[in-house]
This record gives sequence, C-alpha cells and structure tokens, in this order.
Amino acid sequence: MLGQFNIGYGVRQIPLPARALGWFCALAVLIWVSGGFPPHAWLLLWQTLQQLPALWAIRGPALLLPVLGLAVLALLLAGAWIGLLLAGWRLLRTCWYSWQERRLLKHELEQLREAEVQATRVVKHYRSGSGGRSRSQPLSASRPLAPKPGSPDSLTRPLASVSGPSPSAETSAVPSLEARRALWADFPTQVDLSLSSPPALSALMAASVEEQLAFPSAVEDQALETPIPNWSTPAGKGAEERRTETLASLPSKGALVIRMGAVTDPGLKRKHKPNEDNLLAIQQQRSHSGQTFGLCVVADGMGGHSNGREASRLVVETFCELVLPALTNSVENDETFLTGVLVDALQHANLKLYQRNRAEKADMGTTLTAALLLDSTAYVLNVGDSRTYLYRPATGLTQVTQDHSVVARLLSAGSISREDVYRHPQRNQIYRCLGDRASVEVDVFAVPLLRGDKLLLCSDGLWEMVRDPQIEHLLGLTADPVTICQCLLQAALDGGGDDNVSVIVVEVLQVAA
Repeated sequence: MLGQFNIGYGVRQIPLPARALGWFCALAVLIWVSGGFPPHAWLLLWQTLQQLPALWAIRGPALLLPVLGLAVLALLLAGAWIGLLLAGWRLLRTCWYSWQERRLLKHELEQLREAEVQATRVVKHYRSGSGGRSRSQPLSASRPLAPKPGSPDSLTRPLASVSGPSPSAETSAVPSLEARRALWADFPTQVDLSLSSPPALSALMAASVEEQLAFPSAVEDQALETPIPNWSTPAGKGAEERRTETLASLPSKGALVIRMGAVTDPGLKRKHKPNEDNLLAIQQQRSHSGQTFGLCVVADGMGGHSNGREASRLVVETFCELVLPALTNSVENDETFLTGVLVDALQHANLKLYQRNRAEKADMGTTLTAALLLDSTAYVLNVGDSRTYLYRPATGLTQVTQDHSVVARLLSAGSISREDVYRHPQRNQIYRCLGDRASVEVDVFAVPLLRGDKLLLCSDGLWEMVRDPQIEHLLGLTADPVTICQCLLQAALDGGGDDNVSVIVVEVLQVAA
C-alpha cells in the first residue's frame, strides 16, 4: 500500500531524529571550539576593552591587529551561536507540528478503521441477501461540511462524501453479480463494489469499444484548447467591444456555451524529470438531445520517476473512457444519475490502479479533481489536494473542493494559520488518494453556474506557488481561457516552479435556460 497517511511527494526531508542528532552534535562541537559558554573569546575581548588605554600606552599601534582579530573571532562565534539557536527553535517547532499531526492522524485512522468495519458488515449483509445500503447511509461519517448561509462557500452545494458507490435501497433493483462483474472484466477483481444505481450501471456498460476514447501519447509542455466556435474580431477593437460581439454571436438561449483552455508544465525544479500530471478538457454533444457538456480532469501523480505519470494517465484514461460514452448515449439529466456515473467511473479507475499496484508491487497513486458542466450546473469530484475554484465576478474567488491533506486538517483545527499551509514541513502529505485502497471516498459537489462564471481546476503546483488573491486577479482578466492559463502558469513559475503545474480554465458564456 502507499501508506495510510504519510504519502509524501515532491520535497524529500531528513527524518526528525536525524536532524535532532545533528543539532546536538553541532552544539557539542561549538561548545568545544568556544571553550564553553560564554566563549573564551568573548571574555578575553571584554577584558581587553576594559584595559585598552593601558595596553595602548604600552604597545601602541601594534595592539590594533590582535584586537581586531579577537573582535572578528568573537563576532564569528556570536553568529554561530545565533544560528544554532535559530536552528533549535525551528527544530522545536517541527517537533510541535509533528506531535499535532500524530494526534490528528491517529484520530483519522480510528475513523477509517471504524469505516472499514462498517463496510465489512455491509458487504456481508449484502451478500447474505438481506438488501443493499441506501445512498443516505455513507460508509464513512466524514463528509464535506455544509457552508454557512450567506457565505461565499454557499455558492457550492455538497452532495455526498461517497466511500464506494452504493446500490439502490430496493433489493429488486440491485444489478446481478454477473452484471456488476462484467463492468470490471478487464482485470482481476478481488472485491465486489456495488454500483450507484441500475441506470448508471447501464449507461457505463452500454458503449461499445469503438465509441470509447483513443487517447494519443502524452505531449508535455504545451497548451491544449478544446474546439470552440471562431469568435475572432478585428484586433483594433477594445476588450469590451469584442466581448459584446462575442456574446451577441452566441446560440439562442437554452444551450450551455462554454470555452476552455488548458496547460501543463513540469516546472522549473523538475524540468528534467517526467511530468507526473495529466489533464483532459473536452466539449461534446449528447447524441439524443444535442446538449453540450464539458468534462475537465486534472490528476497529479505520485510514486516517483515515471510511476506518478503512469498513475495519473491510467486514472484519467479509465475515468474518461467510461464517463464520455455514458453521458453521450444517455438522455437522463437527473442529479443522482449524473453523480452516480461520475463516482462509479472514478471507483473503477481507482480499483484498476489499485490492482496494478498489487500486481506490480508498486506504490503508484494520484490525486484528482474533475468537473462535469451540463445545463446550468457543474458537478465537481475531488480526491486529494488538487483543487477546483469558482470565480464569479460578483463574489470573487471560492474554493469548491476541500484538500485531503495534513495541513488542511491542521488549518481546520486552528493549529496553524493560513499562511503556514504554504511553508509547513508536511505540506505535501495527504491522507487520501487514488490507488491506495480498493475503494476510495469521493467528495462530490454541485455548483450552480451563472453567465460569466469561470471554473479553475489545478494541481498543487499552482496553488502552492500562487496565492489566492493573485489567482483571483488573473481569473478576472478580460481574456480568453488559454491566455489566462498561460498567465497562471507563468505566475507559478515566477513563484518558484517547485512542482509540476497543470491548469484548466472554463469560462461560462451562457447557461442553459
């Protein structure tokens, strides 16, 4: 397994005991060199300064060089002691953070164990023929908190925190074991995951192999833009005039109209290593109703070298190969159906990566955030610390998703400040990802859309390098999504470019009536 909680990636740090041992060794060496504390050089300099007039009368100018050398030695020792004390203070802070993390993560581990026990009971109860678990009873008590009324977060509505897709409450509606296994037929299955609903199962299984996506080989370090109508205007006109003509050229009311931009980059510090991020941004029409929908996915792989890239690629491909045909060939717009398709497809992708890890004895994993835009709603999924933001001109920037990371836990508990999130020693440790377990808990949010809204999906390589106020400023520019993506990427590189950066921006030009 990848490990219950300490899935660290990016920054490799010396273990805390080794740092403590090094600090005490440095203290012993400094005491030996100084001749104790306070150092003998300080005492000798103090005595010399007190007797300086008498010594000057005896030695004259020849006294300057020894006194100057003694002063330099005293200053060097003072700098060494100050540096050692600062290092000790940072070491104590790290110990304090580590203690807080162990306390919070121990509590989280207890919750996960309780959820596992409950899940085992549910599976045994289901297999014994006594019915399934209703959607209103998630396996884990952990779920996105409802925002306070009137707050910016009230723009998004959390649907559920799903730990494995759940069957219908009625036994007669539960798909057969053979039907459920047919969905996972492309790899060995050691667990039976019940699916969300028979309509979602039928949609996922309806598409033939020919209708599934054929993904080309990944091309890194280039911007990707989905096909959009040509709304170009003469270069001499102003931004407001171009936007007015663009809106005037939109299709008639009743259709969702969006435009997208996407870009990914390995970053400055990893430019000679494989880009472990993968993304997809696509617009497509449903074959029966002609409705336009948009699907965006950003995955940030973990596992080192090419393992992280393989994990994110596998999850994105598997997820989209199931979701796109299901949405294209179906006519249902019910919220339960749509979120069921998304969650079931992500569970399939997670299980496929989990089986790959077991077969190859690997430790691959990935975070993921995805958004489905249909009619006037965006359905957002999240696992890990990749984020989805909503920018609305009237209210500004809102973070839709919630990070499944150690620093997010510490921040919600009030143990650290918001600024500490960006410099905390364990800022790259997450406690939930894809590929770690056969079933993963997925956060699902429904975001009502208005004309002029912009959705931002990004990996942590963006938001760790660029603060939210700057992100809000760049999203507010009157520019096309591709240009905004390039500006966000450049801001991340200017901020240090410590990690791979992936960005997708979706602008809503018109929502369905």
